[in-house]
Amino acid sequence: MVFQDKLSLIEDHLLQSPSHQTELVSYLDRLLGAENVFGDMESIAFRLGVPEVKYDKFNYKPLSKLVARLIKKYHIPTSFCPNLDRKRKEGALKFLLNKKYIHNSISGDSWREMVIDAVGSSEKMQKELLVLLCQYSDEYEALYWARFYKIPFDDAPYNVKEIWNSSADKRNRQIVSANSSRVTEENWDDDIKKESYHLFPLPEEFIHVIDNEHKLRWMLDDELNGVEMIGFDAEWKPAFGAVTTSLALLQIATLDKVYILDLIAIKGNSHWWYKFGSHIFGNENIIKLGFGIDCDINMMKQNLYLGDINLSGKGYIDMAVLWRKLEKDWSIKLPYSEYNYSSPESLSQLVYHCFGKKLNKDDQFSDWERRPLRKTQKIYAASGNYLQIILQRMICMSVNEV
Repeated sequence: MVFQDKLSLIEDHLLQSPSHQTELVSYLDRLLGAENVFGDMESIAFRLGVPEVKYDKFNYKPLSKLVARLIKKYHIPTSFCPNLDRKRKEGALKFLLNKKYIHNSISGDSWREMVIDAVGSSEKMQKELLVLLCQYSDEYEALYWARFYKIPFDDAPYNVKEIWNSSADKRNRQIVSANSSRVTEENWDDDIKKESYHLFPLPEEFIHVIDNEHKLRWMLDDELNGVEMIGFDAEWKPAFGAVTTSLALLQIATLDKVYILDLIAIKGNSHWWYKFGSHIFGNENIIKLGFGIDCDINMMKQNLYLGDINLSGKGYIDMAVLWRKLEKDWSIKLPYSEYNYSSPESLSQLVYHCFGKKLNKDDQFSDWERRPLRKTQKIYAASGNYLQIILQRMICMSVNEV
């Protein structure tokens, strides 16, 4: 059935047999690590007399998706799929290097947090990280990680060894050594001014972190009582390896404040979440603004106790859909839409079309489960969320002018 890609039959067949679930996942994971997958398949198919084998389904991408799907469906521990975990982490590391050195779209803090998560305790990947960094000609960053992971001098790449003992670079080595046990906070404000990103328009004290039930009760009963419109967004840690991800933050913005709900600190099954959902998301009289909201809504359903609360329909406005409709159906042009800022459809692009400056997304790809949150993470989480309120007003003004 696996060789013939009959997934629905497989899942029904395995439903009542946990032992076969783990055996199948382990077998498929071994195929992911095999040097000659198709040769192994041909041998087994011939021995079992399996006709019409779907060999294309055993390329890495579809096969890894199948393994990930099965471990999630049957709640199988990731220890049964070490090859999937390793290959995904290797891919994640290359992705991080691309974001840092090609696209320059990740902050130094986020980069180091996510590298720690991707590399983990694998000595092989720790050494591979040094090699890859040298390929990008960043030997000092490689030296940082060599010291961080306590890699022996003899195991370091030649370029790293050269600066490791260089008396001319003593000061740099001292800096690397001093920072090797922690991630330092960068001067975010200077970077913002230099890059001309759109600044968060409210003072930092207007950002409230909600990290216990007392604050959640205060937000619902005192702060959001009578509110007519909110922006909402969510953040979660990118999943590396075979692990699944969980919702870490939920942001709620009004016209003058932003509330960052810490879902790591507040239990997801708290009865207050149902009250929160009923008060905000189940209330058709409150307009909920989001950008590409389907993904955020799905994460909320999976991680919060919201019962039978309807999370779609009346009272919801997806800014991405509204923007598309303005330009394509109504031919309405936003103030900076004529300027050539080419990127995939995103909130940052919409902000640029309205204000002529894009969002700083350097902290988008970061460890949202790490506590305490960095200042730059709080500002990033608040910025896009709050700007949805401002953008909605600007769009309404543009429509009224037309």
